[in-house]
Amino acid sequence: MASQTKDPNVFLTLEHLLQFEWLNTVLNFNVGQQKSNSVLSGRYASRLRGRGLDFEEARPYVIGDDIRNIDWKVTAKTGVTHTKVFTEEKEKPAFIFVDQSPTMGFGSVNKTKAVVAGELAAIAAYKILKGGDRIGGLVMKDDTYDLLTPKRDHRNMLQFFQKIVDANADIYNRNDFDFEAALKIHGWKA
Repeated sequence: MASQTKDPNVFLTLEHLLQFEWLNTVLNFNVGQQKSNSVLSGRYASRLRGRGLDFEEARPYVIGDDIRNIDWKVTAKTGVTHTKVFTEEKEKPAFIFVDQSPTMGFGSVNKTKAVVAGELAAIAAYKILKGGDRIGGLVMKDDTYDLLTPKRDHRNMLQFFQKIVDANADIYNRNDFDFEAALKIHGWKA
């Protein structure tokens, strides 16, 4: 079993996942969304954060609301002046789902699906954390899951990686299923 656990194509290790940090300098997930110092810079995302453009609701107009946000369609339908309310997007927390269930314990000649899923989660986590956003995740196991809330912390990412590694090791530590005993418990015959 000791020689089997050293095969990086079958089993994940924390050291293996930490090796993907260099990829965040090479990969660019934000094609066409380079940072700009100007608010009015076309298709580029601005470094300046302010009132967001995500529509939340239309509510009745209150004196003091910005008249540029009046929702003319709702006002025309109801006969009462309404204004649009937008939400501010201060950050973009990311939540990564990683499947490390027994169904992921096989793959091609090169790597198992579980190893590829862990590697992709590590690459995405590094890239998201480098962008300054919070990272969290859910690691699916056989019949349970591990959950980490999004935080902007390198230690949280390491805990996420460790949960992936632990779940990956559990894929191959399965107990044999006694089919005959399960049938007897339910009163069925084979």
